[in-house]
Amino acid sequence: MEQAGVGHESPTSVQKRLVLGRQQKRLRDFCSANRLQRMPDRESAYGVAKQPRALTGEKWKGERGIPKKKNALEGAEVDLKLIASKEYASSFKGLTGNDAADKAVLQAARMMLTHRSGTHGEDLCLVSIVDGEVKVSVTDSKGFLAVTPTSDILDAVSSNPEGTLFSVHNHPSNIPPIGSDLAVSASRRYTGAIVVLHDGGVYYYKHGDIAFTSTLFDMKCTELVSAGKSQTEAAIEVLDEFKKRHGVKWKKLR
Repeated sequence: MEQAGVGHESPTSVQKRLVLGRQQKRLRDFCSANRLQRMPDRESAYGVAKQPRALTGEKWKGERGIPKKKNALEGAEVDLKLIASKEYASSFKGLTGNDAADKAVLQAARMMLTHRSGTHGEDLCLVSIVDGEVKVSVTDSKGFLAVTPTSDILDAVSSNPEGTLFSVHNHPSNIPPIGSDLAVSASRRYTGAIVVLHDGGVYYYKHGDIAFTSTLFDMKCTELVSAGKSQTEAAIEVLDEFKKRHGVKWKKLR
């Protein structure tokens, strides 16, 4: 990724380094439990002069978008007046086919953007399009640019009929939906989803009928970024490609 020009601060790089951190922790725990000697030379990444530094996530301690220095993220400050406006609310009308659910999704979007303003944290909310009720709300994820899967999420998915949950989460990085978002939508069989950006953008997306891996999506984005595209331009181009090839649905609502 470094050779392709993908910086350490990019969501793609961060996600891979978080995976590395989880793998290293599993290895440490396993060696400790079984009294085994770790061999760092056998863990080094192939073909690079220096081992990439793993990430483990950071604890979020802010209140109402006032970030601590360690979890602040440049460009993630939210215009609270904008998200409270009627103009912003109009983007959510007719979103789910249920007025009560539309209002619940809008409220969830405003709450998570206020909560995570100025930080790298992400929240998640699942709303039923049947009764308009919030089935689960995750606001304590500690990962960097990610929502940590919880038992509450899995319980909500298993206890509600397939295709009745609508997902909303935020992107402090201000990029459109990415491969992992579509993969999660497919695995949990969401009826639809939106991602709300900290710059005021709102994107609708839904997985298609033809499966693909999030890695494939990310690789194509990386290729486009290395060719000079911005991350937003790359994501949109790949979304368009996957719309044709995999039946993905997406639309910029704002």
